[in-house]
Amino acid sequence: MALMEAMAAALPVVATDTGSIDELVGPDAGLLVPQRDAAGLADALERLIANPGERRRLGEGARQRVLGGFDNARTIQTLATLMGVRAGERAAAPPQVA
Repeated sequence: MALMEAMAAALPVVATDTGSIDELVGPDAGLLVPQRDAAGLADALERLIANPGERRRLGEGARQRVLGGFDNARTIQTLATLMGVRAGERAAAPPQVA
């Protein structure tokens, strides 16, 4: 959640490539480093410190990624479609198991 909040605030992110973080942080939104790579993490941070233009570009990309791909209404609609119901309607209750 904190990662998405930072991205929504137009901040570039540096994160480790673990779990599903790579699905959130694309090459247009931040920098990913391998897990347990302290030197890589330091290099990524130094890269952003030294390049204000890249920070701005990645920060804006991060904001656009969150706003464009993680909108609550869109997520609800996508899930409803996958479940075969219209957004706003209740899905049929599952059958009771005896």
